[in-house]
Amino acid sequence: FRFDELHGYLDNPTARQQLRRLESDGMVVDLLLEFGHAEDVTRLAREFPTLQIVINHCFKAKMKNGHIGEEWQLAVKACAKYPNVFCKLSSILNFSEVDPFTIPAPTELNVYLPVMQRCFAAFGEDRMIFATNWGVCTHFGRVDDVVHIVTEFLNSKGKSALKKGMRENAIRIYGIPSEHLR
Repeated sequence: FRFDELHGYLDNPTARQQLRRLESDGMVVDLLLEFGHAEDVTRLAREFPTLQIVINHCFKAKMKNGHIGEEWQLAVKACAKYPNVFCKLSSILNFSEVDPFTIPAPTELNVYLPVMQRCFAAFGEDRMIFATNWGVCTHFGRVDDVVHIVTEFLNSKGKSALKKGMRENAIRIYGIPSEHLR
């Protein structure tokens, strides 16, 4: 679901029936939303408690003057209260204050800590998933920079957090069969 689509689906009886089917089939719903859609996320999580829900790009976090807004922080905390909601550490270069296709986004971990620390604190190592968001991340820098920054962050949380965030959680949450792994 993207942006306001989720709200409409939650109010549509046919769409709700399809969401129940996704839930009963053990499927995952990925959400490309901003923090202003937190109420829809919590409603989805509450009304479909066994549906796996993944918030992409840390709610499209955007820093201003090196800080993240209070409303974003409250949205992350509200959604993290539901055990069936997960957070994808993806598209992190987009969090910077750099405009796309201009200068590359910073590559130092400390720049992204305001977002990553809060997401990790809210969701914990068992509900964080890494993704690059290739090729959109290349509008801001290199894919290798995304991998390096997230690896450095998760490694600072311990080997378990690194292993889970970079691989194990995605396998578990998305139900990836072992025969499809490399």
